[in-house]
Amino acid sequence: MPITPKMWTLPETITLTVIISTITSAVFGFVTFVVSVRLAKDQGDRVDLREIYRSLYEHFGLLRDAIEAHDPKTWSDFPRSGDRSTPPFRRMLESGKANLLPELIRRECENTETEVLRAGSIYRNWVKETYAPTLRAVLNAHLEGNDKSSSGRSYHQISVGKLPLMPREKIAALTDAVDQNRHGLGVEFSFERGRTDMVHVYADRLKAVTSQKH
Repeated sequence: MPITPKMWTLPETITLTVIISTITSAVFGFVTFVVSVRLAKDQGDRVDLREIYRSLYEHFGLLRDAIEAHDPKTWSDFPRSGDRSTPPFRRMLESGKANLLPELIRRECENTETEVLRAGSIYRNWVKETYAPTLRAVLNAHLEGNDKSSSGRSYHQISVGKLPLMPREKIAALTDAVDQNRHGLGVEFSFERGRTDMVHVYADRLKAVTSQKH
């Protein structure tokens, strides 16, 4: 059985459709927030309030960028205070800075930050517990020899956490490159900083190679 783009996606009880829908909803909250900031900009005469708006715009922009890069942020990406994570807006709530914001914007910021990070955490846990182990088993079943890189041979590196959210055409481009032996693919399975656990896929190490798309 050959490696094909279809193999990179797995139907599960926690479906990616539901996760993506949740994240999309959170992005809509971000857009609402931006509109609210623009509507409220005339109220930002005080330097400290303008700085709050600036930092929040940057924070929610980074959350949006992470989603668009197929690597949504989670609670664990932020520092902890006591027994819980403290992303930027939560810190503002704890410090009282958020009280300078109009109630509607304050509520929108809190809901959006919570929704984005909750969705990202559900997604990352699903990848770690279900998707990554299954994908690794599939790759190992199709690889001959070891799964390490070869000296002098190029490969495209990608985190396993990005694959389920990548558009099908991008996945097809990755498999095409391996299929046509242009370069390999290095799939990083480690979720811990400073550690590497990569499976390298090259055309000549596959038990079966095809350019057929399903």
